[in-house]
Amino acid sequence: MSRRSATAALRLDPLLRKIASVVSPGDAPPVAVRAGMIPCGGVLPVVARERALLVGDAAGMVSPVTAGGIHTALQHGERAGEAVARFVRGEVGDPATWFVRNYPRFLLKRSLRWAFDNFQSDWMFNHLLGTPQMRRMAELIYFHRKGGPLPKD
Repeated sequence: MSRRSATAALRLDPLLRKIASVVSPGDAPPVAVRAGMIPCGGVLPVVARERALLVGDAAGMVSPVTAGGIHTALQHGERAGEAVARFVRGEVGDPATWFVRNYPRFLLKRSLRWAFDNFQSDWMFNHLLGTPQMRRMAELIYFHRKGGPLPKD
């Protein structure tokens, strides 16, 4: 990335002008900066502090490997934005105290993952690998052009 494009990517002025009517960070420097790896393994145990929420991949709602859960994270992020807007307008209390109760727990997904990790077995498949039927299936999949038999060794 060139120096000019890196500088342009860091300019926040357009964003700050756009949100100025709703919220303004002022000239105060950031209190803290937090960066790190995307959490894996489901929603984090702590996703909120006073006047702060984690959503999407920051909260552990999205798999960093497959992006699985992105749809849930987008929907939840939209609802979080609405909750924050209602808080800023003074309609509700801090979403950190009530909104986080609605975070998805993925109980079914976690249960299925546990069952797969603990009970899944390839025994039957491993025994089928050496059969003529599996060989024919491999011929059709990998050498489908003519559908003929595998070349003789």
